[in-house]
Amino acid sequence: MNRIRIEEALQDRNILFVDVRSPKEFAEDHIPGAINIPILDNEERAIIGTLYKHEGKDSAVQKGLEFVTPKLEQLYNQLKELSDKNKVVIYCFRGGMRSSSVVDFASSCDVKVHKLDGGYKAYRRYVISYFQTLSSRFLFTTLHGNTGVGKTQMLLELQKCGEAILDLEFFAKNSGSVFGDLYYEGNAPSQKFFETSIFEKLYSYEQKNQKVIFLESESKKIGRCTLPAEFWEMMQSGKHILVEASMKNRVRRCVEDYTQKQKNDDEGLIQAISRLKDKLGNKKTAELIELVQQNRIRIEEALQDRNILFVDVRSPKEFAEDHIPGAINIPIL
Repeated sequence: MNRIRIEEALQDRNILFVDVRSPKEFAEDHIPGAINIPILDNEERAIIGTLYKHEGKDSAVQKGLEFVTPKLEQLYNQLKELSDKNKVVIYCFRGGMRSSSVVDFASSCDVKVHKLDGGYKAYRRYVISYFQTLSSRFLFTTLHGNTGVGKTQMLLELQKCGEAILDLEFFAKNSGSVFGDLYYEGNAPSQKFFETSIFEKLYSYEQKNQKVIFLESESKKIGRCTLPAEFWEMMQSGKHILVEASMKNRVRRCVEDYTQKQKNDDEGLIQAISRLKDKLGNKKTAELIELVQQNRIRIEEALQDRNILFVDVRSPKEFAEDHIPGAINIPIL
C-alpha cells in the first residue's frame, strides 16, 4: 500500500485529496482542495456506529459491506478517472478501515492511489502545530479603527497591490458588531473549518515567501468563531496602524455595507437593532425600527408604480453587478 505523510502531501501540487468520510464530517472540516466521495452517507455511518457500540465490530463490518458493495462500480469509475489526471491521496478520519479498504480495492483494480497516514486527524494536528509556530513564520500588521472607517476595503486594496492579507471576517462569515450576521451570505463555518481557512491562506503565503500579513483588528471571538490563542497573541505583538475617517463617511459606508451592498434582510436588521435596546433605550430603538419599516414600504410602493423610471447614478461596474429592474444608468463617477 502506497502511503504518504501530511507534510509531504501538502507540498505536492499534483495531489488531489479524496475524502471518503461522510458528507457531515466533510462539511465540518476537510483538507483544502479535497473532494468528497463518501463510502457511507450520514445515516449509514450512524447505523454502523450504533452497531459497533452495541453489537461489536463484526456486526458493524458486515453491515458496512452491505452498504458499500452496491457502490463499488461507481467508486471504481470515479477513482479511475481521477487517478488518470492526478496523484490521488485517500483519507478518512484516522487513516483506518475506511481509507484502507478504498485503497486496497483501488489497488486490486490496478488504480494507483495513495493513503494518507493518520487521515484527517494527522492533518488537524498539523494545523494546530502550525499555529503554534506562527511567530517564526510571519509578522502581522493590524489595521485599527472605528466601525465604518473602511478597514476591510483597505485590506482589499492592499491585496490588489500584491500584499498578503487575511480577511478574518470573511472566513467567519461575520463582520463584527451587533450587525455582523447581516453582511455575509451563508451560515457561519465550524470552528475547525474557520481555522482551516486561515491555515490554507497562511500556508499559501509562506510558499510564496510572503511574511508580512495585513489584517483587521478583531475581538478574539468573531461571530461564532474564535481565533486560536497563538494567532491572537501574534496580532497583539505585531505592528499596528490606526485608520480614521469622518463621521459622515463612516455613516455612509455603514449604510452601504449593511443595507445596500449586501442581502436584503430587513427582518435581520430589525432583530439586530432590537439587541441595542439596553444601550439606546426603548424609544430610540423603536424609532430606528420604524425607519427600517418605512423605508421598506417606500421601496415597495415605488416598485408598484408603473410611472416611475429609476435612474442609477452608481458606476457602470456597480450597475452591471445588480440594479433595480428597468433602471437606466447615468453614472456621476
